[in-house]
Amino acid sequence: MEDENSRWELSSGMSGSRAGAGSVWRGTGPGVLFAARWRNVSVFAFFMELEVCLAAPPPEGALFVFLASENQGALDFNRQYGLYGFDGAGPQTCLRETFPRIPGDGPAALQIQLHSDGGLLRFAKLASRPLEENANWLRWRLALLPLGLVLIALAYRPYLRARPGVIALVGLLGLASILFGCLATVDVKAFAFEILTGGRELALETPTAVNAISRQALDPLLRQPFPLGGFSIFTYLHAVLFCGTTLMLGLLRRSAPLEMLALAPVTEVMQTLVPGRGPGLSDALVDISGVAFATLLLIGLWRTERIGLLLKH
Repeated sequence: MEDENSRWELSSGMSGSRAGAGSVWRGTGPGVLFAARWRNVSVFAFFMELEVCLAAPPPEGALFVFLASENQGALDFNRQYGLYGFDGAGPQTCLRETFPRIPGDGPAALQIQLHSDGGLLRFAKLASRPLEENANWLRWRLALLPLGLVLIALAYRPYLRARPGVIALVGLLGLASILFGCLATVDVKAFAFEILTGGRELALETPTAVNAISRQALDPLLRQPFPLGGFSIFTYLHAVLFCGTTLMLGLLRRSAPLEMLALAPVTEVMQTLVPGRGPGLSDALVDISGVAFATLLLIGLWRTERIGLLLKH
């Protein structure tokens, strides 16, 4: 069980107990079984870190662990909130993830779910902690972010004079969209995700209870299973943007695929300069896959052009 002294809300059929430094959870009966609890978080924390270490392999496809934040009387699931990777994991496996918070967030809610018509979960460690931004890093971030944008603008400046102008314009608009997606704050991404998907949240039935701003008033939010689902829509959208932008710029300059290939890790590093955002190797690989697909299309177009010129001669 977590170190902080706070009670767990348990669904029917779910029970937990300490086992040394870890915990054991037992579920009996069908349906989604879960245990949930609050975690106090400072308003200055941009992230919550969640760490889970297994003492025994969980049933395949049965374990889900979530960490969501309360905002205006609702638990917001329009951003990343799930810790994944338990399937196929062996004993002593430890998984760690950081989850973004936005201005106005209240306490965080941790939930363990068991999906196997009952079963047994053994954790060697189950812990969460808030991560606050260092004041010195804040000053560096404010200086480095505009510098990075200026350097990228200078690198892609030759496309302003490229012709046909329409293709250059579309390509540069794609580049601007990539940078906006990478540098948008968490609250902007959450708002966009809600517009694109209809939104996911658990809200209090009696909003006036939020005025009490106590964890007890928010306890009804813990008595429902958190929804399953990923936050991958923006990852896939970035792959499309990288593909389309590489294709457009590649029609103008042969060096475009290499420039876009370099841009993928650069934008991931730049995300560390945005509050609540961070780099992701998997995101960079998805971006690179978009560049690779566009490059294959460009190679075909370049060869077609050469064949056409050869036939004309």
